[in-house]
Amino acid sequence: MDQYFLANNDTVEWKKLYAIAQADKDHMLWENYQDINLDTYEHMIVTVRNGEPASFQGIYNNGRWPSNVSRFCNRAYINPYFRNLGQGLEITHNNVKYTLDNYARWGKDVLFISRGVQYDLSLIHI
Repeated sequence: MDQYFLANNDTVEWKKLYAIAQADKDHMLWENYQDINLDTYEHMIVTVRNGEPASFQGIYNNGRWPSNVSRFCNRAYINPYFRNLGQGLEITHNNVKYTLDNYARWGKDVLFISRGVQYDLSLIHI
């Protein structure tokens, strides 16, 4: 069962997974993960699966939209260990579900995802 944590800069799971993300250059969007400042996020959610940090995704506005609107799954990242097990889409699905199931917690009228999932579907084994 997945566990979810709201991370800050001192959250152990965040630090461990963020270090993995910074070193992971095996995908086209690797540059997006080199300089994430949690102070610019409303929330950064870290998912832990089987005791191992599995993913993170942010809820983000930073003045880009009206204050009652935020993008979620911003800078969404899956630990390559879980990607290589073919669990990336399942983890992403669970993250989206968690965010929407906890909708009232974020204090927004509108949450949106502005892009599709960034996977090469030929590499996914479900």
